[in-house]
Amino acid sequence: MIAPAGAIDGLQLAGSQAFLGIPFGQAPVGALRFRPPEPASRWRGVREAKAYGPSCPQDPEEPGMPHMPLDVGPMDEDCLSLNVWTPAADAAGRPVLFWVHGGAFYAGSGSEAFYEGAALAAEQDVVVVTTNYRLGALGGFVYLGELGDDRLSESANVGLLDVVLALEWVRDNIGAFGGDPGCVTVAGQSAGAKVVATLLAMPQTRGLIRRAVAQSPGTPDPFTVDEAKVVTAAFLEQLDASLRDTVATAPADQLVAAVRPVVHAMTMSPFGPPIGPVMDGRVLSGGTLDRLRAGASADVPLLSGSTTHELHRMLKPLGLDAAGDEAVAGFAQLLPSPIRERVTEAYSSAALSTNGRRPLPPQPLEFLMNDRAVRMNSVRLLEAKASGGAPRFSYLLQYESPDGAGASHCVDNPLLFGTTSAPDVPVLVGEGEAVERMARAMRERWVAFMRTGAPDPSGQPLWPEYTEERRATYLLALEPVVIDDPWESQRAAWEGVEVPGAPVVL
Repeated sequence: MIAPAGAIDGLQLAGSQAFLGIPFGQAPVGALRFRPPEPASRWRGVREAKAYGPSCPQDPEEPGMPHMPLDVGPMDEDCLSLNVWTPAADAAGRPVLFWVHGGAFYAGSGSEAFYEGAALAAEQDVVVVTTNYRLGALGGFVYLGELGDDRLSESANVGLLDVVLALEWVRDNIGAFGGDPGCVTVAGQSAGAKVVATLLAMPQTRGLIRRAVAQSPGTPDPFTVDEAKVVTAAFLEQLDASLRDTVATAPADQLVAAVRPVVHAMTMSPFGPPIGPVMDGRVLSGGTLDRLRAGASADVPLLSGSTTHELHRMLKPLGLDAAGDEAVAGFAQLLPSPIRERVTEAYSSAALSTNGRRPLPPQPLEFLMNDRAVRMNSVRLLEAKASGGAPRFSYLLQYESPDGAGASHCVDNPLLFGTTSAPDVPVLVGEGEAVERMARAMRERWVAFMRTGAPDPSGQPLWPEYTEERRATYLLALEPVVIDDPWESQRAAWEGVEVPGAPVVL
């Protein structure tokens, strides 16, 4: 097969073809380290694309979720590659799913077992793309731009620019793989969903994104420089003293090792991991929500939502999954003063016992932390996208996993990709007819959205658009139903105050 990037030889699978480890950017090493990415050169001859490319360097002992490690394979700074699955490399012009992996901006890969795109491509007749991007300090998600080293002056957010470059590669090449470059849906989960939200606010992505899906997004807004500089100081304290003045040339494993304790210090805080995109004034010049309110990507439909028990598997080992009113009151003291009393009351045992609406909420503290860390991010993102008239759709995923953890963080990934039987994944979602029914329903809805901008497959009930008047939300469950403004009292407790970004006091 010949694409504009060059001739390429992939894998023939049952019902689809796979082209793996395709370089979209030059190796970000040497003079290109900590710099905006440069496009890969067109290769000569036939390139073999039968194995994943290396993942960005990260902690080899803890890729993926803490409760479910996933193999990210070999790691190397030369990591700017993507993967394509297609039913056929023809001229069919199929919808394209461009997937951005999660991992708190310091872990993960487009090659994780969650994201193997063969089943989704074959079943739904779409093209699936997953991509790698630079992470942690290498990706500019630890702010290094004011350390006085010219080699670091443009380092902020280079991981975001990697994703933009991958989207440009898709625009220029995906037609040769059977995809439609004018029908690209950018999607992601967790940190990947935060990347999606950020991309929507970036002028650089104009014309590259037709539709967007943000699953369980992190706080949409980037850090301010002042917030990020506090994290920078913590990062430098963790770095070997001999390397603090030579960060630009420090070994990658040392940079990874210095990021890990900084992230872990706050991963289980009420505010989430402390690294991520930064308003550096060059790549990002404003807040994501403000830019969306002002009309950025106004013509791009958005589908966003969360799961019912996002943090359960992370809170249970700490004994916080069953914490009640006293813990809620303590947590609320960390929030802005205008909402402390409202939040304490809304998430109290008494308030939840009289809720009486589907779905049943988690325990008080878990419910509050879920909303603070995830659900309210989705609500704010949907609200900010009101301008421009493009449709918005909200969902809440409910599922009872085999270990009783409910629909926890990441359960949506294998349902969407049809990878529920992949290594380690059954621990998260289980197997069997019920799981497959849920998974197929989700895939059909998501692909209908990719094709038309509305998640309404032929012959299935209407999924109403999200509006502030109704807040229609699709409960994706074994018995799906549309709910208006689920958990209304808890959502209303946050009104009038932005969900605060992650503080950086470590």
